[in-house]
Amino acid sequence: MVTLLGWTVVPPGDIISPDLFNFVVDCVVQEWLFQLDEQVLNLLALSFYADDGRLSGTVPEYVQQGLTLLADLFARVGLHMSAKKTKAMISFWSSASGRVLSTAAHKRQYDRLQPTYRERKRAKVVCSICQKSVSSRWLSKHQQTVHQVSVDWKNSLSPSVPEQDLQMVAYEVPGRFSLSPVGCPVPGCSASGFDIPSRLFRHFAFRHPSATLILPAYGPLVCCRFCGIHSQSAYISRHVNNTLCQRLAAMRKARSVFSG
Repeated sequence: MVTLLGWTVVPPGDIISPDLFNFVVDCVVQEWLFQLDEQVLNLLALSFYADDGRLSGTVPEYVQQGLTLLADLFARVGLHMSAKKTKAMISFWSSASGRVLSTAAHKRQYDRLQPTYRERKRAKVVCSICQKSVSSRWLSKHQQTVHQVSVDWKNSLSPSVPEQDLQMVAYEVPGRFSLSPVGCPVPGCSASGFDIPSRLFRHFAFRHPSATLILPAYGPLVCCRFCGIHSQSAYISRHVNNTLCQRLAAMRKARSVFSG
């Protein structure tokens, strides 16, 4: 062990300050990697850019364990995490890997005339409490800081879905896909261009998880109890071993953990 003794204080704006800070951060990260179990490390990712750090993972307990240890190690060298500047974000995979897009983003995929994310966030809205006009992106922050209105994170975790999906509604698509691509049969859904059944199966799992799909031309369908994707009954045994099924099953489990 090497002990470094210092007799002078280096101001934050000094030329050598960034190097000294990075040196301390690197020592903390190396100790953090040394103390955590290999099983935990395999499911966590840690990165730093100057004094901004990001800790991510797929298991909530492991993320909390890593954050607690990281804050303790930094405290030992006189650095303290700013709770006000620290943000927590829960994300799900993209449509190719599992995350469900918001309703507005999903509609824009099929209708380019719909406003972009930037346009939606810059649009002016009126606060329902004080009637003040603010940008959409700052509305929740405005209500939290000015009116002390708490955000219901549990309900905000799940993306908005059409109201019809709140009930077990069955939708039928006649004919075969090989003749011409079909659109989603759910009223109000703009998705279209499904040329094979599996794409429509995946769409229903992401956008209409509570609805039942009926395809008379392809025989009886079974909804997988693990991932929620419809599949032809003859192929359900192979489907449960599919990578997408396993990934979606993990996503559904994570959602249930975060949403309580």
